[in-house]
Amino acid sequence: ARNIHDNEALIKQKEELIEKLYKKLDLLKDERRGLQDEIQENDALGKRLRDTVNTKCENPSERDKFSTYVEDLEKIVRLLLNLSGQLARAENAVQGLPSDADPKLKQMTLDKLDRLQTKHADAKQLKEDIGKRSDTVSNFLRKSLSDEELNDYAYFVKMKS
Repeated sequence: ARNIHDNEALIKQKEELIEKLYKKLDLLKDERRGLQDEIQENDALGKRLRDTVNTKCENPSERDKFSTYVEDLEKIVRLLLNLSGQLARAENAVQGLPSDADPKLKQMTLDKLDRLQTKHADAKQLKEDIGKRSDTVSNFLRKSLSDEELNDYAYFVKMKS
């Protein structure tokens, strides 16, 4: 009789866990949709800004600097996100190594983690450097754009970052 009661309790626990997982999954799906909407809105804002800069900035060099800056920012953010994911997986792999793991495998895993940490630090430095370029771009945009357009630019960059 006790085995049956234990099995019933276990089944009930599993059902409750499954229900909680489905609720969490629904919540995550909603958050994902919200993020996708924000990304689309920011991309549309970026397109409008590019059009505005191309129209209002008379200096072709400044237009090119703006375009290059935005493209570089997008690349660096993608790089950072990619490296962050790889780094998290590598950290999990290191933590998941059993204490009796093959020393060669353990060393390879630690080496990979070290390489990814170095790459991530380099990417963060690139992001800091592009932040300085943002100041330069902002300075020449101030000459051509309205306050509202400058606010749109600042919001766009913040959301891209």
